[in-house]
Amino acid sequence: MKNTAQKIISMLLIFYLILNVNCSTHVTLDSQCTCEEILYEEECKYGKICQFSNNKCSTKTCDQLSQDKCLINKKCAKVNGKCIEFKSCSSHNVKTEAECEDLHSNCFFDSASGKCEDVNSLPIGSCSEQLLSFCIYGKEGFCAVKDGKCQEMTSCDQVKSEDLQCLFSFPACYPNSTSDKCEAINQCSKNDVESCLFAKEKINGNDYLLCTEKDQGCVDFDPTNQTQERCGLNSMFFYHWDGNKCAKCQSSSYSFIITILSIVILALS
Repeated sequence: MKNTAQKIISMLLIFYLILNVNCSTHVTLDSQCTCEEILYEEECKYGKICQFSNNKCSTKTCDQLSQDKCLINKKCAKVNGKCIEFKSCSSHNVKTEAECEDLHSNCFFDSASGKCEDVNSLPIGSCSEQLLSFCIYGKEGFCAVKDGKCQEMTSCDQVKSEDLQCLFSFPACYPNSTSDKCEAINQCSKNDVESCLFAKEKINGNDYLLCTEKDQGCVDFDPTNQTQERCGLNSMFFYHWDGNKCAKCQSSSYSFIITILSIVILALS
């Protein structure tokens, strides 16, 4: 049994190393560092909802945030001119479209019912269920007409440069005004320096390539080539300085592997 457990540990460690190498510049938009992950005051001060006190970086409470910074914290809502803890789109008793849209980024006003609802409650069908004349968005993400059917959009050249899908699927696609084509930005080197933040290999989904500006143009973000002063800033705080290196903020995949490793090690002890 010990031999089997040791093999499992070895396989998980190899998988962890592969993940760490191959996904070093891949991020999801919800994986930015939390204030609590930041260790140094110099990095903490750049967080619009962070504060440094008692030698720790922490998230400000909703009532400590100004109106213009309130919605940066997804746990907060703007109600009656105050920043308070967000409950749900329907639980703050807002009556108008303006109040609903100002409440939280996940809220929309249903004019038919006169209620403020969560955008995730919208009944969106799959691309194949959309009418050809409204083949723009479905459960999969962006859609496009192909072979006379509405299907998931998988390449930028499936739509025209003036189509909404080309504009709103940025940074996966962008409308090239010179060629009048919808072109892909599936690697950082294809990005303009002015918009050198992300590239996207797949149009739909939440996986982004992290880019940064260098003398040679827009390039992949390299965590091994960062200083303590520039690590967080150059990575838009998807990385932070952990005391020795520029490290990616904790992701769920890493947490899962570490948890499994812990269980196997405990089983052996």
